[in-house]
Amino acid sequence: MCKSKDCQHGKESPSLPHGAIPISKSHPEIAKLAHGWDPTKFTAGYKYKLPFKCPKGHVFPALLSNKVKGNPDSCAICKNRKTLKGANDLATTHPQIAEQAYKWDPTTVNSGCAEEKLFICKNGHIRLVLVWLKVKLGPDMCAVCSNKAVMPGVNDLKTTHPKIAAQAYGWDPSTVTFGSGEEKDFICKKGHVRSVVVSKKVRRGVDSCATCSNHADTVPFTASLAKTHRKVAAMAHGWDPMDYTAGSNAKKDFRCRNGHIWPAHICSKVKRPHGCAVCNGKVVVKGVNDLLTTHPKVAAKAHGWDPSEVPAGAGVIRDFICQAGHVFPSAVCAKTKAPDSCSVCSGKVVIKGVNDLATVRPDIARMASGWDPTKITVCSNRKLDFFCKKCNSIWPGWLPDVVKGQVCQCSIKYGHNQSKPSFLYLVWRPGQIKYGIMNIWTGRLQRHAKNGWELLDKIELAGQKARSLETTIRQTLRAKEIPTGSKAFRKKFPGYAETFQEVDLCVRSIRGLCRKLGVNLEAFLAS
Repeated sequence: MCKSKDCQHGKESPSLPHGAIPISKSHPEIAKLAHGWDPTKFTAGYKYKLPFKCPKGHVFPALLSNKVKGNPDSCAICKNRKTLKGANDLATTHPQIAEQAYKWDPTTVNSGCAEEKLFICKNGHIRLVLVWLKVKLGPDMCAVCSNKAVMPGVNDLKTTHPKIAAQAYGWDPSTVTFGSGEEKDFICKKGHVRSVVVSKKVRRGVDSCATCSNHADTVPFTASLAKTHRKVAAMAHGWDPMDYTAGSNAKKDFRCRNGHIWPAHICSKVKRPHGCAVCNGKVVVKGVNDLLTTHPKVAAKAHGWDPSEVPAGAGVIRDFICQAGHVFPSAVCAKTKAPDSCSVCSGKVVIKGVNDLATVRPDIARMASGWDPTKITVCSNRKLDFFCKKCNSIWPGWLPDVVKGQVCQCSIKYGHNQSKPSFLYLVWRPGQIKYGIMNIWTGRLQRHAKNGWELLDKIELAGQKARSLETTIRQTLRAKEIPTGSKAFRKKFPGYAETFQEVDLCVRSIRGLCRKLGVNLEAFLAS
């Protein structure tokens, strides 16, 4: 059974418009995949989800229109877009990896899942890993066992090599492993401080000291940072650029022209010599570039967090509170550009009982058909279905138009009402031909006459059939690339969307128009 919220399985099948081609005829290969619904009652443009069954027996919901545009044989379960227990879940496809799942159910995800989950290896190490990456690396791969990740008390330098860790100078040896390629400062028994790669220090031993053994790795002046990159060397703070090269991975302090001091790798600084982590907002310094200092008005709206710990240009999402008391999430950088904006007041975020449609416009909410008015706002630009109690029917409409006053066609005094007898008419003026539908044809004809139109022909039809015939003519004109509306005329005028040029198609009757377009008029005239 399909459990998707948008799936229309089990609901009443829609009635096809007159002349519409069902999916069973237009796309028989897709109709074969239908599961629990009749493909003779749906068209290729149906906008809701329906259940499909692939050749392997997997049942999944999908938009019928997307199924027509894409590969009809594609299956969301076969492609691991959805998880089906016993078919493509992790416990079924990779049981060895599923056994390492720690406090979560491996039947709820598949091998292509991009979520981070906890895994426990044979040695009891618990790590947070992406599911697809764990599948790729295999069940025997553990970042702690292979020393690619540090776990204090297990594989850190302080635990595995305590004597070497005791020589660490100005840094915590529990944050790296013995095989780390980072360059760190060590101090020997005689007080000599040298920067050495951790893995090299472990191989050389506790007693190794380049200064004591007179084998110091001195850098020639021609290759030093002071010679090759003088601008970067000038920013050195508390260390000598003569002792390092431009490719060194050592992390040292730098000072910009504004006096900001921040740590950076020498090789990274060489690639970006003009950048300052404090000026760019990558490093926060209280009283200098934090949000509380640079944007106090925005910082005053912070809700549940400290604005002195975040820079103004940060892309992180934090909670803010507006003057009306609404709490809403927003990116810090976006809030600094629009300090007075509120996602709740503007209708971008829905809060039930505050700005939802059912609270603000209960009269419109009562007309909701098949959707929840507590989950959208009056600002939502969506096309929805509305129920009319007057004619007991459902009519579609754009919510902004309904808010402005659009109502069901049965309540319209002017325009076309499908519940009443109608006319399809054809009018002419020099160089132009226009078609359309109407109920009170004399009144509309008088308005057209004021604009220079002359009546050529008219045919009386039922309201729904008249609308269906007009739609068929419009679609056929578009299919035959006969320009109408803005494609045919530079200036707009009343009814220009249903008007074409006489040079493109010259007709004098509705039957002649249908005959040249290949539209079966008799099918619409039949009772």
